[in-house]
Amino acid sequence: MSKCISLREKNKLLYEKVEAQKKDIAQLHKDLNQQQRWVHDYKNKLNVKTMELDSVRA
Repeated sequence: MSKCISLREKNKLLYEKVEAQKKDIAQLHKDLNQQQRWVHDYKNKLNVKTMELDSVRA
């Protein structure tokens, strides 16, 4: 009986740890997506400025 209770407690702790890690992974995905959007926006701005510069030089 004691072993069964111990296993249940360990199982509960492992389950909680997995759930916490799932939340961490979800947050990392959100952060990565945000940073990718920023990079995309900056690339677009750089392209616009490059085209403006090229038209001024021409």
